[in-house]
Amino acid sequence: MTQTGKELLSKVRQRFKVDFPIEAAETLERVHKSLSDSMVVTQNDATHQVLGDYSDWWDSQSTTRGPKLLAVSEDYHVEELYVCISKMYELNASLTLGEKRTAEFKLFQELEIRGNKMEEKSMEPELLVGPESKFLELIGKVMVELYPSMETLHLFVLDGSGKNLHVGVAETFIRLVWPNIIVDKTRAFGIMDTLLKTLQNTDCDEVKALERKAKNLSEANSWKSCLRDKIYHKADPIRMIFNDSVSDPPLSKIEGRPIKPLYIYEFKNKNGILESFECIKDFPEISCFDFCRLTSIRQNGGTELTPWMAPKGLVPRPQINGESAPNGFAASRGAGHVHVRTAIGSPGDTKLKGPRHTIEERTTMAERLFVEGSLKDFVEKMKSALGEDTGVFQTNESEKKSRLDAPQIRHEGGVQGSKS
Repeated sequence: MTQTGKELLSKVRQRFKVDFPIEAAETLERVHKSLSDSMVVTQNDATHQVLGDYSDWWDSQSTTRGPKLLAVSEDYHVEELYVCISKMYELNASLTLGEKRTAEFKLFQELEIRGNKMEEKSMEPELLVGPESKFLELIGKVMVELYPSMETLHLFVLDGSGKNLHVGVAETFIRLVWPNIIVDKTRAFGIMDTLLKTLQNTDCDEVKALERKAKNLSEANSWKSCLRDKIYHKADPIRMIFNDSVSDPPLSKIEGRPIKPLYIYEFKNKNGILESFECIKDFPEISCFDFCRLTSIRQNGGTELTPWMAPKGLVPRPQINGESAPNGFAASRGAGHVHVRTAIGSPGDTKLKGPRHTIEERTTMAERLFVEGSLKDFVEKMKSALGEDTGVFQTNESEKKSRLDAPQIRHEGGVQGSKS
């Protein structure tokens, strides 16, 4: 049965503990119908997914287990999804949706820095991605070197910082979206590993100070751990802008830190050298709908990748069952090499081994002999071995199947061979 706007309004008020205006009932009905009609069962049909399979207010199948999947592929339905996301964000009741990464996608990177639990402190996003940030300038230099043919690179900086309920500490969460750069997973890994190598080997004092500040907040923080590469090698949905995060099970609770726009930058490129970068200040004129459209990473199948200049010394990550292994870049994370052992030895052996000779298997036969005797003889031998004072031995003739079967010897006390 379809829920009315009044019922949905009461449900949302109870969920978010906010007194929503009565006019919101019409919006809730629209969002409920649009998302409910888009739900599918199989992963292959899905384009989007509810984060953490959270039972949100619009979900009519909240009692069912398993992934909560949506198929939103037609242009009209995609635009309607952006409208739903925007309207719920404006009502301060953000949805919890993520999009499934396609084979080709807009380049994006994520940075996650854990805060200090004792002092309840976290790193200010402005230190990392503010207009005066040397960290951001270094990233811009790497990007224009990788894409020297592009005169201008645009960057959307999104902020989803707040308290991570699963670990119980505040964290700084930054996403960088490059809307005019299309990559696949292999290229995205290469770009991220190049960024990591540059950050680890930089001589910039400001960037080194940032890493020290991050490690003072938590020992878990380093550029290697803060740059999240699992967004490429895992099939988890990518949280969309204006959507809230959901803590890991068993808590499975919304965390109250939806992703929102923070900065927009324009990097000027001159023959692979960063000429300048500028912060665009009038982006509040961009609507929530347009932000959804510009920062959504999904692309149609077969979209052409943006031409790039692969860095020297870049070694693709090793493949495991067709997937790029995490932390496997040769330049900074250490590449693994597996040598297949053959009959003549492995590469590098100083002395080659000749072919192995097999020895013909010999067949042997063993014959089991049974000593002649009756059940009474067996009992007498047991008495002589255990002693006359051990107990009274009894035999159950009905369980005896043949002369070769072992006799059932019972003791009056219930334990074989013990005193009564």
